[in-house]
Amino acid sequence: MYFAFMLYLALSDLLFNIILILRCINDFTRTNNDIMCKSLSMFSHFAELLSACFTVHFTIQRFIAVKVPLKAALKSARLVNYVIIFTCTAISLIYCILLVYNNEYDKCHEELTLKWFISDAILSFVLPFFLIVSFNLLIVYQIRKNERSAISAQSSINYKRPHLSTIIRAKSINNNNKTKYQSDSYIHTRLTPKLSLLNNNKGPRKKIYCWRTVPSFDQNSLSTEFSINHRQ
Repeated sequence: MYFAFMLYLALSDLLFNIILILRCINDFTRTNNDIMCKSLSMFSHFAELLSACFTVHFTIQRFIAVKVPLKAALKSARLVNYVIIFTCTAISLIYCILLVYNNEYDKCHEELTLKWFISDAILSFVLPFFLIVSFNLLIVYQIRKNERSAISAQSSINYKRPHLSTIIRAKSINNNNKTKYQSDSYIHTRLTPKLSLLNNNKGPRKKIYCWRTVPSFDQNSLSTEFSINHRQ
């Protein structure tokens, strides 16, 4: 869909540039054909309005993609976009025809009345400029809001994550006295109140995991014991 908008915007800009070249050629040759002058003026305003409309609509689509990205990808949303494009094209064409029909031209130079001049300035510059700036500011605001929400969610996850602590005890005695090397490691895990409620407990529950490794120097063997103790 964004490719279609960019294509229509490029075509409208191309049409405006072609009309500008033809108008320069007409001014250089001084043909001063009334039908040609009105046609050039009409298509010039038409391309200008289409460019403004497509730019505004593209900016609105970017805001929707940032605000509600899932709804922007729906087929119904695409159909609405095509309807909006067709409506903007039809309204712009009708407006340009009325503008050319209700104004006079002297040697291919249009002389717009005050109301048509104001309406053309508002539709082609003032209103599009205001909408583009407004929606771009809304896009920036929404992006910052999403970043703050993501940071807040990450902080909440980190707060609810079980707190781990490790206590290591090691004791070694001379092998000549036939004593064994003993190493105890305790990992204390404090569960969250939410997980404790799932276990039908009133308060937070504490688990102590103990790994005990006792290597025997006499028999060159290694024995490992694992135990879990639950403390309320």
